[in-house]
Amino acid sequence: MDPEDAEKCLDAGEYELRNNNCTLLNRSEYKAADIELDVSTPAVFEFCRYLAHQHRELVLATPAELTHHVPSDCSMRLQLSEWRHPDISGGELPSSRETFQQIASLIESDKLNTYKCQESPNSHWRHWPDAGTL
Repeated sequence: MDPEDAEKCLDAGEYELRNNNCTLLNRSEYKAADIELDVSTPAVFEFCRYLAHQHRELVLATPAELTHHVPSDCSMRLQLSEWRHPDISGGELPSSRETFQQIASLIESDKLNTYKCQESPNSHWRHWPDAGTL
């Protein structure tokens, strides 16, 4: 991060991601990841989008991290990599989305086969172009 502007990344340098030293990106690497920069210096949220695109396995929690604070007698019931997320800033409530209704049903019934969401996913950042700027 730029020490003078915490919302921006530095133009040059390195970053560490899970003990991997990497060189900061140039504009063409963002463009190749379909990330359009508004200004020459990337915002931190744009950098995070790039990391999620390029190094997904390194930015997601490991199995050990997922269960770190979970009691050992609890097992994973559902893991989603994409879903239909409500537009909360637009006034949409999670309870209005089939995704969240089905998750609640799964929790209530403890039947894994109850999750069969028909809504198309929108959880990828491309569906939320203003996220990070609000």
